[in-house]
Amino acid sequence: MSKDNYSKNFISAFNEHYAKINEYKSNLKKINNNNKLYFLIKDCTVDGNNIIYDNKPLFYFPLMNEEIFKFLKNKSNIDGIIFQSKAVFNQNVFFFFKNSKIGFQEAYKEYNKYFSIELFKSNYTKIESFHSLGDDD
Repeated sequence: MSKDNYSKNFISAFNEHYAKINEYKSNLKKINNNNKLYFLIKDCTVDGNNIIYDNKPLFYFPLMNEEIFKFLKNKSNIDGIIFQSKAVFNQNVFFFFKNSKIGFQEAYKEYNKYFSIELFKSNYTKIESFHSLGDDD
């Protein structure tokens, strides 16, 4: 499965919840006006996905994908994303991203070098998305 299919699946799963953002925020306001909204995105691929960079395998997450990076820059109605994947020996790995201008600037500096690298495995499974209610940070 290609990085293109990975990004299409990610965007589809994300949009499924993002379409309900006003409903989510309305429900949050009923609880407390200071709550933040984070989406949990889960890569269900066995042992996760990775890329090879400088002859080393690296855990692959959405901000390493240029299409997803550009897509997320336009999604300002959430406060952050938590990305979960399985890594070697089926251990959970989490990546947290706070949705802010500074967050995107720092992420671009760190991850744009990976934009052109293809996924290492071809047994990619799927991405699932969940929303989460969180207290004000």
